[in-house]
Amino acid sequence: MHELTCAECNQVSDKRALDWRGYTVEADEGGEEVVFFCPLCAEREFQWPPPPTTSV
Repeated sequence: MHELTCAECNQVSDKRALDWRGYTVEADEGGEEVVFFCPLCAEREFQWPPPPTTSV
């Protein structure tokens, strides 16, 4: 199993990495790479999970 490291706070995931989020971003040297965010940083940075929608 692999561990994930949060791109924002450097927290290391457990084996399950429950609720962690991966995003594709442009790499510094060109191309793309996947970065991971722990649940707290993903919520703060990307409002994940998204707020509930209200029906009108």
